[in-house]
Amino acid sequence: MSQPSRRNSNAGLGILGGRAIELYENLVVSSGILPDGRLNASNFTGILVWDFYATGSTNFANNLVRDNVSGFNQYFEENGTLNRNDFEYRLAGPSGLEPNPLNSTNPILGVTTLRNTSLTGTLTLQTETDEWNLWRNKLTLNTVVVGVRRFIQYQANTAIQAENYNEMSGVVNFGSGVGYIGSGDFLRFRNLNLGTGVRSFTANVVTTEAGSSIQIRSGSPTGTLLGTLNVLATGSFSTLQSQRVTLPALQSGVKDIYLVFTGAVNVDWFRFDTSSTPVSTARAINRSATTSVKSTDQVLASELSFIVPN
Repeated sequence: MSQPSRRNSNAGLGILGGRAIELYENLVVSSGILPDGRLNASNFTGILVWDFYATGSTNFANNLVRDNVSGFNQYFEENGTLNRNDFEYRLAGPSGLEPNPLNSTNPILGVTTLRNTSLTGTLTLQTETDEWNLWRNKLTLNTVVVGVRRFIQYQANTAIQAENYNEMSGVVNFGSGVGYIGSGDFLRFRNLNLGTGVRSFTANVVTTEAGSSIQIRSGSPTGTLLGTLNVLATGSFSTLQSQRVTLPALQSGVKDIYLVFTGAVNVDWFRFDTSSTPVSTARAINRSATTSVKSTDQVLASELSFIVPN
């Protein structure tokens, strides 16, 4: 095999927050091999249950995972191999694994798992093709027609949620933003309408590290560089800041926009503006956090600070 793709942690399906959620009758299949033969370093587990925000039994309880079939190869960076990891259950927060049986009731995890099974046999690209064809034939027999996906054309001068990308490499979608980003990872937003011209780029971001940047490119991850936002450290991962950069030249029309990252940063939303001093609106995230806007060359001129409730 050739070199693996970029490292990340992605699951086929999962429950990472909430109450009384039922995940049932799904088939999840991934060989962990990309069409070009590389190992997919993004592969983690088929079905994941994890109280990610460590909210405890008050906000993470009475969830049900039942009658699912999973066949999923996880990439292990330590030795560059693929091994099965069909189901995974984690303790609250970013700590270690819970050795939970495949099908059981676990009040600590806030979940009951019933009649879940692992797909038999070795997982290969042919396995994926065979399962896809079985699913497609089932749809045909039941006269279900799957149409072409329609892409929303976002207006660049409105806040665009980072999790609403059309394509990504190496990021984790939290449902209210994206994170676990490393150098070389990117987001693609198809047919972004820049209108008659924009002069600045703003992103609502959080990072504890200095030196990260967001490259704004057109056409591809290595396409024309429209500008670069050098991200200032926000102090903690519970503090969001709206940071801005003025673009070197006026940009207009409809473009495929790629946000290419050079380091660790979480992104809530972004927007383009005709002015170099746009007005910001902050968006609540699903945990207590302080959102602030600081007066520096890289961030918005206006000052805003408030506590976002749970």
